[in-house]
Amino acid sequence: MEQEHGAKIDGYKFITKTIEDHTKRLERIENKLKTHDAQIFAMQNR
Repeated sequence: MEQEHGAKIDGYKFITKTIEDHTKRLERIENKLKTHDAQIFAMQNR
């Protein structure tokens, strides 16, 4: 019983870490898109 509980906790920790990593990556991508959008806007309005 304790082993099963420990495995579930380990799985939960792994999934939580994976989601956090993906969230950070998505935030970096979003920031790059905002920068690129601003650059495109500036270039179009020259």
